[in-house]
Formats: sequence, structure tokens, C-alpha cells
Amino acid sequence: MRIISFLLLFLLCAPLSHASIVLKDALKNQENMMGGAKKTIKELETEQKKVKKDISLLELQIAVTLQQVRRKEKDFENLQLKDKNLAEEIQELKNTQRKTSIELNELLQILWPIYNSNIYAQFKGEDNWKKYDRHFNSLKFIYTATEEKFLLIEQQAETAAKLLEEQKALTLKIEKEIQSKYSLYTKYLEQKLSHEKMLSTLNRKQKTLETELSSIIGTIATLKDKIKFLSEQKFAEHRKYLDWPVQGEVITKFDSKSKPPQRGLGIKTAKESPVSAVFRGKVVHNDTLRGYGRVVIIFHGEDYYSVYAFLNNSPLTNGQDVEKGDVIGSSGYYPLILSTGMYFEIRKHQTPLDPSLWLISKENIIE
Repeated sequence: MRIISFLLLFLLCAPLSHASIVLKDALKNQENMMGGAKKTIKELETEQKKVKKDISLLELQIAVTLQQVRRKEKDFENLQLKDKNLAEEIQELKNTQRKTSIELNELLQILWPIYNSNIYAQFKGEDNWKKYDRHFNSLKFIYTATEEKFLLIEQQAETAAKLLEEQKALTLKIEKEIQSKYSLYTKYLEQKLSHEKMLSTLNRKQKTLETELSSIIGTIATLKDKIKFLSEQKFAEHRKYLDWPVQGEVITKFDSKSKPPQRGLGIKTAKESPVSAVFRGKVVHNDTLRGYGRVVIIFHGEDYYSVYAFLNNSPLTNGQDVEKGDVIGSSGYYPLILSTGMYFEIRKHQTPLDPSLWLISKENIIE
């Protein structure tokens, strides 16, 4: 029977023959992404350190400013107390001054009649005049002392009033300084809050990047495992030692020179005989193909493939890893013999190879 070429099938699967190159390109891309993520994380960490330093400086400025505010408030309280005491002292001086003024008026009322009597006594005789004169001088001394006391109190009151005005001005100045310090304190608090929000944003970005980096690292590990898997699958080293894919009778043999060329083995089997992978690898195709029924293709690394056609069924999925001897399906209807069987090929990239040179010799296989 004429075997239809698998050329179209392998053209479809051609990119998979370079799986190692594709994986290495993907690995390089992921490593570049990892490098970029690490660089960005490092930049974020540097920025975080700067923001933290700024926050520490702001906290110091806040503490110093608050301490200054507390001192100013203490000074303000002391000045208010002094203002109160000084105002009370001034009021007391005014009260004393008022009493002294009354005393002066009372003395003046006493002195004036005596003064007149003293003048009159000068004309009545020396004895009367001396008597009134002594009395007058005594009262005059008291009046003069009281007047000096009045002037002293007045001066003290003026000095106290002036001092009170100075203290009030100083109190107002300190009050303004407190307001200024509070404004500065509020400004520092707002800056700190802004920096803390910035730091929170940087932390979120870093956590997101770290999650992405973790995912990238996981992807890199997976890619490395796959590359290692591909690199370790030395299919060529198992030449002449591969197990047969199925128990049965060889109906058609490999013959690249026949017309049309025979590119694989046609094997007659019992109904739904189990078909096994001849070597470990990865499923790159599991679907029906016109003229070949259900076809499973397994990639074994180094551009080697094994092809299983005319299967009745196959539970495998594309991308699934299989081990040597794993059942990949069962034999189905083989049109060439009008019975149950399968068709088997081994290829290196697009080139078909003689399976009989790769499969182990078994006496129970009829050639």
C-alpha cells in the first residue's frame, strides 16, 4: 500500500523540533526580565532608604519643634502669670495712691486753718505765734512726707504700667512664635504623612515586583528543568535498544528507495493492542490527521521524533511528558491490511530513519 508522506505533518510540527532553542530563548527572556525586576527592586530599595531617612529627619524636626513649642508655651504661661501679678500690683499701687491722695487732702484741710491762725498769731504776740508755728511745721512735715509717698507711688505705678506694656508685647511676640512653631510642626507632620504614603506605595510596588520575581524565578527553574530534560534525553544512545511500540506482525518494512518510498513500519496487531512509547519524551501532537487516523508524535530531544499512526484512541495531551513503556493509546483500524494495526516511524527532524535499526531484535516479531 502506498504510504502518504508525513511532510505536511512535520512542517506543522517543525518549530517543535527546535524546542531546545525556543526554551533557551524563553529562558534568556525570563532571565532578562528577572534582571530588570531585580534592578527595579534595588532602585525601589534605594528610594525607600532615602524616604525612610527623610522620615527620620522629619521625625527629629517634629520632636525638636514640639519641644520648642512646649518651651514657648511654658514661657507664655509664665508671662501671663507675671502680667496678672503686675496688673494686680498696679491696681494695688493705684488704690494706695488714691488713699494717699485722700490723706493729703485731709492734711491740707487741717493745715490751711492752722496756717491762717499762724498768720493771725503773729499780730497777737510771740507766744501764740510760736505755738501755732510749731504745730504748723509738724503738720507740714507730715504733709511733705505724704506727698513724697504719693509721688513715689505714682512713679512706681507708671514704671509698673510701662513694664506691663513691655510684658504684653513680649507675650504677644511669644504667642506669634508659638503659632509659627505650630504651623511648622503641622507642615512637618504633613510632610511626614506624605512620605509615609510614598513609602507605602514603594512597599506595595516592591511586594508586587517580588511576587513577579518569584514567578519569574519559578518559570526559569521550570525552563531549566525542561532544557535539562531535553539535553539529558540521549535518544541516539539507545539505537538498537528501543522497545517495540506494540506486539504484532510487521507487514511493511522501511524502504526509502521504493516507489512510493516506505518511511516506516506497518504492524498488524490484535484488536486494540496497547501501544507504548519507545522512549521517554514529550507529546507534541495528538490529533487526527487525514490519511493516518489518530496520530501521536513524541519528541525525544536532539530533533528525534517517534510517530504512532492509526491509533484507536489516546488519552495523552500536548505537552505531556511520557516515560519509556508508557501506554500512549491502542491500535486501531489500519487501512493497508483492512484490519487492526498501526504505523510507526522514527525521524530526525524531517528525515525518516529505518525503525528496524533502532528497535531491539525480538524473536517474537515476524519480519
